[in-house]
Amino acid sequence: MKKICALMLALILLFSMATSAAALEYKAIARQSGMCALAGWTDMDEDTITSTDLVAIKTPVGTFVFLSISTFDTMTGSGSYKSGYIFTRNNVFHAAGNLNSARLSAVDIEVSDLENYETEIITVKANWAGKGETLKGSSKFISKSGDCIIKSSDSSSYREATATASIDNLDAGENCFAELVSFKSTSMEMKK
Repeated sequence: MKKICALMLALILLFSMATSAAALEYKAIARQSGMCALAGWTDMDEDTITSTDLVAIKTPVGTFVFLSISTFDTMTGSGSYKSGYIFTRNNVFHAAGNLNSARLSAVDIEVSDLENYETEIITVKANWAGKGETLKGSSKFISKSGDCIIKSSDSSSYREATATASIDNLDAGENCFAELVSFKSTSMEMKK
């Protein structure tokens, strides 16, 4: 989100300098598109429940991968949560445009347990297979405040999927949710 905000600010400054005084004071347009695959697994081992969430997003500028692992001990009521992410320009995530499949090559993610101030490197890789029909959705937003107008629109296609993953060379637990998504969004800010 911070990268998108910084990009918007840079575009606003660029267009405000390039636009003539007779026209708009400034006009900035930002476009985003990409593919996303997400999955969640739950595993029960004696008295411990482990939930793992994985998200991979590919955009024209690179790939973002997020991993979180939470555990809960049903006997003691105690638990833990650790998470981390990477952003890479390496070609580690491949997704079919028709949402039939996706693959995340092995990547190392540094995850942190903020409660215990511990970090570790976890290697993760995953495969998705689309199932069922592909659904589509879209939305539009307009906001006006004085001379400033903000418009945005987005469209996406998404498909339910199954997913398998290897996390530190161990198979993830039973798959409870997985999805493949393609998205496009445009936002514009202008001031008269």
